[in-house]
Amino acid sequence: MKVLFVFNKPFDPFAGGVERVTASVMRGLAEEGWETFYLQDTGTELLENGTPVDVQKFFEEHAIDVVVQQLAYNGVVARYLSQKNKQIPYVVAWHTAPPTWIKSWRVAATPSFKGFGGEAKRLLRLAFFPLFYYKEIKRFLMRWEGVLPRTSRVLLLSNAFAPDFQKLLHLPADKICAIPNPLSFSEIASPEILDHKEKEVVIVSRMVDLCKRISLALKIWHLVEADSASDGWRLKIIGEGEDLQAYQKLAKKMNLQRVEFLGRQNPQPYYEKASLAMMTSSFEGWGLTLTESQQFGTIPLAFGSYASAKDIITDGENGFLIPYGNLSLYAKRLLELMQDSDKRIQMAKNCLDSVHRFEIQKIVPQWKALLQDVALKG
Repeated sequence: MKVLFVFNKPFDPFAGGVERVTASVMRGLAEEGWETFYLQDTGTELLENGTPVDVQKFFEEHAIDVVVQQLAYNGVVARYLSQKNKQIPYVVAWHTAPPTWIKSWRVAATPSFKGFGGEAKRLLRLAFFPLFYYKEIKRFLMRWEGVLPRTSRVLLLSNAFAPDFQKLLHLPADKICAIPNPLSFSEIASPEILDHKEKEVVIVSRMVDLCKRISLALKIWHLVEADSASDGWRLKIIGEGEDLQAYQKLAKKMNLQRVEFLGRQNPQPYYEKASLAMMTSSFEGWGLTLTESQQFGTIPLAFGSYASAKDIITDGENGFLIPYGNLSLYAKRLLELMQDSDKRIQMAKNCLDSVHRFEIQKIVPQWKALLQDVALKG
């Protein structure tokens, strides 16, 4: 079978979660003998490795059987499938949480790093939240407006999101399915890696506060540094983005002594050394850094701010889930693990055991079943 994956960004497995997942799934399908292709759809043109391609010519030359679009938007491929090629099955994947009321409230309440003007906008969002929420829903529905009638199946990352999508998009249950993200790295570390762990905590994230809330991570770390139980522990932050400089200024303002901003890096060596990993997102679709850290016996801590977090972390066993915004409890959990090496080792072993369910060998059969089903039913 020939499968085309479409996304609005270039093919770069190290650029972000969607790109890493797409690369893993494509590689897994290729190992099963399937042909896979990737096109960047900017909305106005198609690019293959940076080179413009003609959409009709591409489909004719490669005889594509199924299209998987990694975002809901009415781009070149979506328009072509709607107007000129209505037979090819078309799966649209959604990689984040739906715009529920609570998610929208957290977005509206996120403080701004853009000075007085940004803070004024935040206060206006809160004061007129019903209007803000209406616009969030409208923006979500507009993303689907051009693609939903042509969509064969809506693919989510967790069945926990399905009820909200059914309600928002007025879809029957059989039009929605869910496949979890596979592991980002090809192998799960052996338990021997735990003998080489250091007093390090790692954050791997885009530096964008609107959803990632690294500002909260810095506030949590401020509480941690103030406790002598954290002596010798360091926080390493990997990633880049529009708020990176603001985070660096905030860390300096808070006089944080044991924080390093390392920019864009291959995160694997940092997972291998770190004992703990932090995620402070206000919402996610999956949270790849949770399973990435578990692959290396690095215990993840995260806010239980989105439904699929419970698909990955069993609280107190292979990580900790903290109620959103409870910074003191988050710091307490970090300090507990820093002080209790026996608990830390046991939870790290649990991470290595539990993460096997997301191996690519277990995820690819789910993709094959989905793509074969839509190819059969259209």
